[in-house]
Amino acid sequence: MKGKVHIKISNIANKITYEFTLNRNITIIEGNSATGKTVLISLIRAAKDKTLQGFIRVDCDYPCIAFSSDEYDWERRIKETGNSIIFFDEDATYVKTEEFAKAIQNTSNYYVIVNRESLSNLPYSVDEIYGIKESGKYGGLEPVVNKFYRIYSKYDNFKDNKDIYVDNIITEDKKAGYQFFSKVYDCNCFSSGGNSSIIKPLEEIPDNEDTLIVADGAAFGSQVKTLEEFTRYRNNIKVFLPESFEYLILSAKIFGNHNKMIEKILENPSDYIDSRKFISWERYFTSLVEDISKYYAYASYDKTNLKRFYQEGINKDKIASQIPISRECLKDSIE
Repeated sequence: MKGKVHIKISNIANKITYEFTLNRNITIIEGNSATGKTVLISLIRAAKDKTLQGFIRVDCDYPCIAFSSDEYDWERRIKETGNSIIFFDEDATYVKTEEFAKAIQNTSNYYVIVNRESLSNLPYSVDEIYGIKESGKYGGLEPVVNKFYRIYSKYDNFKDNKDIYVDNIITEDKKAGYQFFSKVYDCNCFSSGGNSSIIKPLEEIPDNEDTLIVADGAAFGSQVKTLEEFTRYRNNIKVFLPESFEYLILSAKIFGNHNKMIEKILENPSDYIDSRKFISWERYFTSLVEDISKYYAYASYDKTNLKRFYQEGINKDKIASQIPISRECLKDSIE
């Protein structure tokens, strides 16, 4: 499955409506108790009850299915279900397992998971973690409309701010992104060794130094809450969560003959990213850079060994222009 999916679920008798759009294959719903999460799952389940037909309506181009917390043989059911939206309530503890993460790979479904805990086995996006906001009044004449809102939208703030001065940069690992930052910027660059350890390098950095943490937003959803809690009151720590380093490369328009095609894809990636092939957008963008770069001399992309094509001259400048670090922090030359 690919593309955005709009869903509207209505309890006609009680005048309660949920309306939202899924942008990717994994969507997480968080929030405290009594915010409508369980009601949403209950309505989807009740819509299958023939005795309630006419009272509950689900408007969606794809089947919507609610798995129970003790769903029998859930792995097999996932594999046998295709082109559907599958919902899981927070009591479904199996969504936290490695087996679940493996089961949903290479499937054509979209998954909506209600859970207040981080799901470290799943590569979900910071942009696809939602709470539920209601308008209207229960029991009154005014309908109640429940809509999703992004919980971590504040990390969009770097889109218009590209003049950050930093002493240190922390990346997730020592692959392409780390190699670019360490060779292009005149700053100390640290690798955390993985997104679950992203704040560990801060132990080696003086508290009075300015630090930018960079991680792949497309797969960082399970760690963003911990990072936010750690950095909330530390103004000298900034967080930059682009989709991925490969997304920055694509946005830089360094592949001349392919730039128009890339621009079209980046306008609405969900139309191009097939959930059966790519469990996360980060993997898609990596694959896209690998495929396109083969058409350019000395540019064949290797995530583990970033070529000089990306670290020198105008290409370096174009990629750096996508990053919110001041140009004054750039090295004069590449060593």
